[in-house]
Amino acid sequence: MKNLTFQINIWYLIIIVVPNGWTCYSQEKRMLTPEDYNLWHTLKMGVTSDDGQWTSFSKLYENNTDTLFFKNTITDFQYVFPSGHDEKITAKGNLFGFLKRDTLVILETLTGKQKEYPNVVKFQFTKDGNHLIYQCNSKVSSRLVLKNIKTEQIKQFKNIKEYSLNPTQKYLAIIQTKEEANSVKLISLLDPNEQFVFAQNVSSDYQNLTWNATGKSLAYYISEKGKNKYTIDFIPNVSSPLYKNCLELSKVKNIPTNVNIIKTKLYISENGDKVFFDTNTITNVSGGNTNVEIWKSSDKEIPPKSKINFQKWNVWLPIENKVYEIENDNLIVNGITDNDQKAILLDNNIYLPLYEHGDRYSDVYMMDLNTGIKKKIIQKQLRAHHHVAINPKGHHIAYFKDKNWWSYNTRTNVHKCVTEKIDGIFNKSLSDRLDDHRAYGFGGWTTTGQMIVYDQFDIWLILPDGNKNQKLTNRVNTKIRHRITTYPSKSIKSNFFGFVLAPYNLKEGLLIQTLNTEKLSEGFGIWSIKNGFQEIVHKDCKILYVKRIGKGDNFQFIESTFDTSPKIMITTIGGKKTEIAQANKQQKHFYWEKSELIHYKGPNGENLKGALFYPTNYNPDKKYPMIVSIYENMSQALNEYVPPTLENFTGFNVTNFTQGGYFVLLPDIAYTLNKPGKSALDCVTSAVHKANNNHSIDQNNIGLIGHSFGGFETTYIISQTDMFKTAVAGGAVTDLLSFYLDFDSSNLSNMERFESEQLRNKILFTESKFQSESPLMNVKTIHTPVLLWTGANDKSVPAYYSKKFFLALWRLQKNVTLLIYPDEGHVLMDTENQKDITLKTMKWFNYYLKNDPKEKWIN
Repeated sequence: MKNLTFQINIWYLIIIVVPNGWTCYSQEKRMLTPEDYNLWHTLKMGVTSDDGQWTSFSKLYENNTDTLFFKNTITDFQYVFPSGHDEKITAKGNLFGFLKRDTLVILETLTGKQKEYPNVVKFQFTKDGNHLIYQCNSKVSSRLVLKNIKTEQIKQFKNIKEYSLNPTQKYLAIIQTKEEANSVKLISLLDPNEQFVFAQNVSSDYQNLTWNATGKSLAYYISEKGKNKYTIDFIPNVSSPLYKNCLELSKVKNIPTNVNIIKTKLYISENGDKVFFDTNTITNVSGGNTNVEIWKSSDKEIPPKSKINFQKWNVWLPIENKVYEIENDNLIVNGITDNDQKAILLDNNIYLPLYEHGDRYSDVYMMDLNTGIKKKIIQKQLRAHHHVAINPKGHHIAYFKDKNWWSYNTRTNVHKCVTEKIDGIFNKSLSDRLDDHRAYGFGGWTTTGQMIVYDQFDIWLILPDGNKNQKLTNRVNTKIRHRITTYPSKSIKSNFFGFVLAPYNLKEGLLIQTLNTEKLSEGFGIWSIKNGFQEIVHKDCKILYVKRIGKGDNFQFIESTFDTSPKIMITTIGGKKTEIAQANKQQKHFYWEKSELIHYKGPNGENLKGALFYPTNYNPDKKYPMIVSIYENMSQALNEYVPPTLENFTGFNVTNFTQGGYFVLLPDIAYTLNKPGKSALDCVTSAVHKANNNHSIDQNNIGLIGHSFGGFETTYIISQTDMFKTAVAGGAVTDLLSFYLDFDSSNLSNMERFESEQLRNKILFTESKFQSESPLMNVKTIHTPVLLWTGANDKSVPAYYSKKFFLALWRLQKNVTLLIYPDEGHVLMDTENQKDITLKTMKWFNYYLKNDPKEKWIN
């Protein structure tokens, strides 16, 4: 009877999910309409047992009727849990848990038994699968429950404010709040009755329980109730909890009285000899109006930054009760190396103003964390992501300089160029984004201290002394790019700039994703010491979220094409590929078409690509209008599956338009310095001419659309050609001179965006040529009806750029409509506004390209 009940319950679960989107269809396909969009969902991978036998996934709907699935990959048996989320599984796969609203559900995979726990806000299994920990909240209090899964014994702790399991998962630290006293306690998972009180006080608050990597040391903040003045408690060894250190800055020598500890992220060194924390400085400014900003021509940055760094990182040596200031008014931390013995710092203020140097540069310093001594180790280092890469465990740092990778030995102070004798190009020599002096990328460090770096297509393993290197992949002639699948480590501090990755153990192999840069097919493989690189999957599709299951040879990933909804797949090296789940199976009841690559030439003979998407229910004997959507390189969307939806940030959706009877073209653009607009004009028109070889495209009914930088390109292109019958531009940069002298959303000058980034224009702004591509200065030659839209609170490209352009067109009696969305930024976040711009964009094009009836809001 138990088995029968179990089966009935499962069928009940399956049945109740049906209303989520099933409709009865006949076998005949039909056209998709906006009323059908709510049937579509996205597919999200979940958790998997280490042997790969059990896995979860979710189907997420716009109307929030999400559904969690839990499947046996061997038998295909599947559980269905409507509204399930935040799932977790034990490594062995014997227990699966998830939240359903405020209820925790635990499933035994062997028996199918389920148990519910009400009012749970979060939970976790220990790594060994022996304990379940969950927190229950009620209107009265918060309760933490520790359950031994084997013995069924339960230990409860009331009035829990915070808890943290240490990395070894032997101890649990908790903060309890009671009327008689608040306290910090240590609980042993082996014997929950074994407890130790670290701190207890009726007038103190405790916060931010923090463990070091070994799980041996613990720290937390203490403050008086209702006050923001903090001290830090530190227990170097929780196995000997009687010994505790307390940091009060007022009792530390050489610390000014106006410096205070602030509550940010704590970090403890692995060996427990250092605690890292932030401070701020309270500065009293006397005289004058402190609200007045003062800008001077001698300032190196505009707007000028404060010379005072109000938040600084520090290190506390508890044994000596010494505190050293790591950061100061000029230096910010980039990372910690040599097993927490040294810090690497950047001086970002020396190579300014930016226009004199062409990119962001810094001097690099190293600090001995045991003595506080700092010294400069690299002068004028390029400050870009991954260009100073620190090995936390080893005693080398890697940096990219003069188009090569270098290493620096933090113990011997020796610099070594490690790629100058390698037959490879490590800078982005073919880039047209004014960054050809930057690196293709840094892959990471190995556990044995080797560097992993990238050239255009391949991966290199290099000893930091430069004496040995190995090319891990070698398929340059195939034009296939190889990159390691990375999983960023947790950052060591708040507001951290540095690049941190967990080191790779080469004995476990490297998971590598591949991209054919010509065909845009994708895949992945595994590199091992024994076998080198072995390709596992490579297909004409999009490959996403590749992960290795446990430490074995099972892999999970999502694959899709434009006309095939995403599938979760599982495979092995040399083994068969098994489908776990596919999204949107209702698609088979609707017409759907294909995408293909087209090839054309840029203005300087560049070989360029574009992704061409066909209209639904395509008939080669008919004529169809075409929408051209532009930005920079767009062809990489060739195999992206785009669910139809009215909720689009910029109003454009490829599938909406193909379902609406349009061709859609996404072309690549190759740029010439100082001519971004002309480059876009030449490349886009070349792509359109190539696409027009398909005689089903109606050359008299082609529309153009772009947003942001693509909006700049759109508004410039329609001033130079009448190829496009109409256009739509959102958040467009329309006045180059004003934009050059304006600020971005971070209150930084836009000059950098011209002289070293996307706008690719180094002409002095006082010269007439600078304005030659400004859409506003070319407005007289625009004959194309254009729809403009903007967010009223756009900080990236403020609304007045769209307003200016509208006014110019209005004054010249051109055909233009402007939509201004209140309380919106550079993209639209409110779902009603998203629906509005999506529908208006479609109706605008339908009116001009398909002769649909004109709506009142259209000019």
